[in-house]
Amino acid sequence: MRDLRRALRTFAIQLAAVAVGLVVSALVLATIGVSPWEAFTSLLEGAFGSEFALTQSALKAIPLALTGLSVALCLRMRLW
Repeated sequence: MRDLRRALRTFAIQLAAVAVGLVVSALVLATIGVSPWEAFTSLLEGAFGSEFALTQSALKAIPLALTGLSVALCLRMRLW
């Protein structure tokens, strides 16, 4: 039960961080006169709107994910 509560709390914190990031981004976009809805829609269509876009997103994301995993592994093993 304790592990479930900890996992739910961690998930809630991560969800709140994403929500705050989206709200702050929307406020910045609205401040400069750009529609936040159109900006976020354009961002998602550009990243996932076609097979080519999805392939390019994966092509750029995979090396970053592997780099993050390698750093996390080194930190976990206390080698850094």
